[in-house]
Amino acid sequence: MPVCLGLAAANGNLTARAHQIEALLAKYGVTVFDWTANTLCGLVELGDALDCVLELHSQASVFGIMPGIALHASPYERLGHRAIGAGITRTHHVAKAARAGEILMTEEYTAAFSFPPEAKAQPLGKHMLTDLAPP
Repeated sequence: MPVCLGLAAANGNLTARAHQIEALLAKYGVTVFDWTANTLCGLVELGDALDCVLELHSQASVFGIMPGIALHASPYERLGHRAIGAGITRTHHVAKAARAGEILMTEEYTAAFSFPPEAKAQPLGKHMLTDLAPP
């Protein structure tokens, strides 16, 4: 199942570092399909998603930004060059809910991915996202 990767930062900060961010994402095969001044959404293979966001997180200070990051495993549909679907919308909302520097993983992502034994994740519970029905 594909993984939707979302980034969100305030004040157009993503645009200022677009080339650096895209280069890092390309290294992991991320297909970016939605990019605004404050948000980015792309698709990545399940096995590459966590490595990608961990490197992005570690490079964020070099980029001069600290976005909120979301990972969500979900099917999607293609409409021209865009990816659409409830999972894509949910990824955007989760990324926007993340505080600067947080990596939020949905229940769907954590169920699909086999974490290494040394990985530590802190459950944050279930939260309602604005304008979305529960999964």
